[in-house]
Amino acid sequence: MEFTVKKATTQNLAVIQSLNRKLFLSDSRFDPELLIDWAYSKTGKNYLTRSLTQPRAGAWIAEANGKIIGYLIGWIWIKRAWRPIKTAELENMFVLPEYRSKGVGSALVKEFIRWCEKKKIKSVEVWTQYKNEIGKQFYQTNKFVPVSQKFERKLK
Repeated sequence: MEFTVKKATTQNLAVIQSLNRKLFLSDSRFDPELLIDWAYSKTGKNYLTRSLTQPRAGAWIAEANGKIIGYLIGWIWIKRAWRPIKTAELENMFVLPEYRSKGVGSALVKEFIRWCEKKKIKSVEVWTQYKNEIGKQFYQTNKFVPVSQKFERKLK
């Protein structure tokens, strides 16, 4: 399968919103409290628009036959006092299910990593749901290693 990866622009906002909704819908099996339509909220649209326009953010899309089949958004963090190295976070990524296991996600990650290297980033982080074994395997295949684990206690 042939596809291309390129920088996303504000022209891609509507498709990225749709893909983000699919991401949240998929991840809601791990976290039922996710706001499925968040990408269409004022906050979500603002975040996605800033992700497409801010110098500290990078966004890419994958296309096949003129159709956007996946996206990735990442941000550079300002140095943290407790860990003073330049860090970026792969904040969200989604590839349509019928295009998975074909190198699309890895190609998006590769472009993000390349961008981070040009910006002299020293560490790239990504979070995935604890029970998302496919996601954890994907990131490990792409040279990410587990570093920490978040615990949460739900209250009534």
